[in-house]
Amino acid sequence: MQKSISSMFIIYIISFIFIDSISAAGDQDISAQNKEYAISESEVYVDSIKVSYPVKPIIKDGTTLVPIRETFEAIGATVSWNQEEESVIATKGNTKLYLKIGSHTAFINEQPLEIKAAPVIYNSKTMIPLRLIGESFGGTVDYNTETKVISITMPKLLADFLSKEHGVISNIQDIADVKMSGDRRLMLSDNPENINANTIKENNSTLWNDVVKENSTSEDHRVVGWHVNEFNKEVTVGITLENLSETNTIEVRNLEGIHKTSLINWDYDIGLPVSEAVLNNRLHNIELNNNQANHGETIQIGSYNLNPGELIGFLNDFTVMKTSGTGDLNYIIRTVVSTENTDLTKIDSVPVPIDQNNLHPRGVWRSSELSAELPSYDVLQDGEQSYNISNGKTDNMLNAENSLVENAVSVSNMGHYGVVYKVKIPFVNESGEEKTIRVRLASRGGLYSGTVKTGEDVFNIHQLEPNNEVINVIDYKTVKNNGHIELDIMHSGGSYLPISININTVN
Repeated sequence: MQKSISSMFIIYIISFIFIDSISAAGDQDISAQNKEYAISESEVYVDSIKVSYPVKPIIKDGTTLVPIRETFEAIGATVSWNQEEESVIATKGNTKLYLKIGSHTAFINEQPLEIKAAPVIYNSKTMIPLRLIGESFGGTVDYNTETKVISITMPKLLADFLSKEHGVISNIQDIADVKMSGDRRLMLSDNPENINANTIKENNSTLWNDVVKENSTSEDHRVVGWHVNEFNKEVTVGITLENLSETNTIEVRNLEGIHKTSLINWDYDIGLPVSEAVLNNRLHNIELNNNQANHGETIQIGSYNLNPGELIGFLNDFTVMKTSGTGDLNYIIRTVVSTENTDLTKIDSVPVPIDQNNLHPRGVWRSSELSAELPSYDVLQDGEQSYNISNGKTDNMLNAENSLVENAVSVSNMGHYGVVYKVKIPFVNESGEEKTIRVRLASRGGLYSGTVKTGEDVFNIHQLEPNNEVINVIDYKTVKNNGHIELDIMHSGGSYLPISININTVN
């Protein structure tokens, strides 16, 4: 990590010189709109998605400055403002950027970095250097002198991919001891996946909902969405919460999440970044302007603009807590869509019908976690063993009948999207010698991609072909008489049926 931070500083110094020159050159013909700053006509794109700003970027000291909040949200970072010292802290993953109005010193993970143009407040907006924003979090920034487009390309994935090998896992046994664990309720909004004139008849519609009535003080939630805009205009997809109780006040706490959009690659651009963020504990903290709902009030938890042809995947974890009053928790969480840029909190219709032509899953289940314990593995006697953690007995644990919302409008989640598998592999080693247990994964019946966590390490799995490719997850060395190996696995996309586990002693 220290080596990478030092390298970043060298890159920053070179790149600041470069962007300062191209920014100034690209905006020589602009006219001054302010006594101090010139207005830039450049457009900013993050991962090919245009960033909409409330005020235009400005040029200061030959550098392009942009509104901070909209830019950080576009790259997936969270931002907080300290009014007393007029400073900003932006966080994404393990990187923290600190800036202060008027200061030419920025801090990246508490390491100082001198910048040419200091942040300013312009038209009531905090403006900071664009290249600093992009590159502080590992992105690359390019400027097209002809189109005057500044493009930020963010790294898609942080975890390494495991190497694939040709191979077949055979003699696979089903695991009966699979159960829902944890208490984070799962709401999956993936039908209709295709948002178009055939599936969405009204300008403002509810895609899916979770009606909650519980005798408790708080409920944990995971809301997962997966939708593509097939209209020829921009649409807005969002998440809202309406308090139905007449006797208490509720609020949203501990909101964190991730969302990704793509025009092309649902797997690499969306599915894997989401599963990786969950297992890496790198969901972004999200601050709401209003997180409290009195009786009859609706608040907005998330909002995403989708251009024509764009697919979005999002995952949000949060807690709904009763903060005053009496009685049961009684509220409804909705995913909604608007084709006319309306106030999303005004949408309170029943969910649109299921798209029968594309039976993607939707439903609400009591848990977003499945636990499986495999039979104890004897390193001396058992040889090669293979198991399905999702099988004929367990594929339908998240089915329409088990959905907490009426099953007639739910569709089975056979791929267990949004769910983390927690797998425990007990073993026995009575040899008195060091033995290596190799754990491999393979697909079941279709292309598979996902993320796996082994202890502190997180790895990605990219499109395994069934009956052809396998990956080695871990070579676990042990001299103990007994112990266990733990894996967390999350399915990011591909076939309905997730993955199989293979165990073998290799020495």
